[in-house]
Amino acid sequence: MKETINFRLVRLSTDQFGILRDMYEPDAPIGVNTQLAFGAGEKEEIVVVSASFRFESNNKTAPFIILETKVYFQLKPESWKCMYDEETNELVLEKGFARHLSVIVVGTSRGI
Repeated sequence: MKETINFRLVRLSTDQFGILRDMYEPDAPIGVNTQLAFGAGEKEEIVVVSASFRFESNNKTAPFIILETKVYFQLKPESWKCMYDEETNELVLEKGFARHLSVIVVGTSRGI
């Protein structure tokens, strides 16, 4: 896609944030599970990017830090039309644009 995609961040939500101190082991290796998911709202012309982070001590069955966030990006109508196929009801994000939104969401989550 060679056209500029115009969008703005319209909403941020912290769906889950928790610190479970009993699940932390100071001397154990720590693992981090990260997930990103994409969704869209046709009526509002919105792309939603969800991020989930789980920090785990190696020997525990539950994470000691949980963070789940969503960031809502509204696209300008002309940008939405470039990516949305009405016949198939599919929105296809160009890889570079999806990466850009992901960077914004991960950076925002770090701030939280």
